[in-house]
Amino acid sequence: SGYPEGLKGSQILREAKLVALADMYLAQVTERAHRVRLAAKSALRQLFLEGQADDAELYATLIKELGVYPPGTGVLLANGEFALVLRRRGSVSAPWVRALRSGAGTDHADPPWRDTRDPMFAVREAVAVPAALAPGLIGLWAEDANERAPAGSKGMQTPEAL
Repeated sequence: SGYPEGLKGSQILREAKLVALADMYLAQVTERAHRVRLAAKSALRQLFLEGQADDAELYATLIKELGVYPPGTGVLLANGEFALVLRRRGSVSAPWVRALRSGAGTDHADPPWRDTRDPMFAVREAVAVPAALAPGLIGLWAEDANERAPAGSKGMQTPEAL
């Protein structure tokens, strides 16, 4: 915003504009007492549509870095499974996910990795994470951190090996 110096336009550092944009994004995806949170994809779209033309590159940078489905986003897959985005990849719209619930509604005991580039596992839409699944997500994040362990350490198979 240029505060407190009253800076305008090109006087504001690109990095400062990017931090301000990220702050606006976080404000939209965080639930507040007076409104529900927006889904990540909706918040990114709204920011992009309301953005200033001269800052279009910054909006594109934010989308590229976060992806359309940032880690932590719940998604419904083409095969009907509910999955959680755990990792981004080169494509902004095809993250690595773990399927938590089958299309029939049963929970996976050992949530399998799904490659959303595969049409069978493509993301159909972003959805809220069911409250019943939330308590188990801490363990899932811990497993993902373990899977990123250096070669030779004890860890589960990474999605890169699938």
